[in-house]
Amino acid sequence: ELHDFKLDRQVVDDRPVKNRKFFIGLGLGTEVPKFLRALGEIRNIHLHKGSAVKLVEDIWTAKIKSEKQLGMATNLATFLHTYLRNKYGSQALVAEWGYNIIDALEKHGGELTCVLFLSALKGEIPEETLYDQMVMNKELRILMERISMLKSPFDNAIARSIDKADIRRVLKLFFPRKSPEMIDRLCAKVDGEFPARRVIIKRLFNRSASLDKNSDFLEEINRQHLEEIQDFYQAVLRNLFAFAPEERGAADPQTLKRAITLADDQITENEIESLYEPIFGDQIDQFNSILSIDVIMRRLKCLFLKPARLYDVTAKRKFEGEDAQLSTTPSVMTPSVRNSVSVSLSHQQQQQQHSRDIQPLPYQLTVTSSKNNIPTANDQSTFT
Repeated sequence: ELHDFKLDRQVVDDRPVKNRKFFIGLGLGTEVPKFLRALGEIRNIHLHKGSAVKLVEDIWTAKIKSEKQLGMATNLATFLHTYLRNKYGSQALVAEWGYNIIDALEKHGGELTCVLFLSALKGEIPEETLYDQMVMNKELRILMERISMLKSPFDNAIARSIDKADIRRVLKLFFPRKSPEMIDRLCAKVDGEFPARRVIIKRLFNRSASLDKNSDFLEEINRQHLEEIQDFYQAVLRNLFAFAPEERGAADPQTLKRAITLADDQITENEIESLYEPIFGDQIDQFNSILSIDVIMRRLKCLFLKPARLYDVTAKRKFEGEDAQLSTTPSVMTPSVRNSVSVSLSHQQQQQQHSRDIQPLPYQLTVTSSKNNIPTANDQSTFT
């Protein structure tokens, strides 16, 4: 179980930030996540961008594999401790890698993989955001391949391609909520990477010859997806504080409904009301069941409510000329434990949640220091 806490990031000398040698451990108390529990000086190994991205990808892959084996979801911070312990053994090495991972993710914030992992670890977005991106990417690629097959049925399956005009049409249908400017940015990424009129579909999704890197086009799709989910949760939070009585800092189900509806009026009333029991408990009073806004937001993220129609898997039926016989149930790439994108907690987990809040790791690691780059007693990062 995790708790809110403050993380002091200190060093033992006055070198510039990028050259500092040590972190100072947060201690061994229960308020510190297990993968950060340490005392004294912790070596700064200065993870470079490539190593940080590779490590994050390995952690995600291991987490998905573990969840398949266990048949249940696991908290990212809890899994990170298990992963590091299994890989490095001693708590001293677990903590060393824990601090260095956080430091590297903060430094390389422009890399989408780092942003997504750190945002999930901090509790800013649901962990299911990654799985939802997997579903979205797979469905978009399936749609493009089907359009290509309909228009050029004799193309080699490996080298199947799509016309750029069709790419724009597909994007408009598949992403019904995106603004024209967002669609233009995606098409600009395609034009920037692929000058020819037709584009091989697999290269739209993988940049390198070994197919182990996302294209700029796919990076932009995933970045927009992440930003849309971040914006949605920030809007819900703002609305809760706007509607809730100032002195309480708490809200009831009706206040939550207003906050969600104002953030996204396409989420149905039934969808919102289905959240009441897992958030507020079995004995729900529409006006007297009160919870702190902090708890409501944590539980809402565990349930992975997301903006309506971020992408449309039925778009394949709408594309001009497509045979209705080709429309099938979407195949899902996510682990079996994520069998519902909108609600990821099992009934048992939902009930356990009311006796023990599932709290993500809500922190950010930011350096604030005096003008001489020497940390003072007031230099700290606040976890909100």
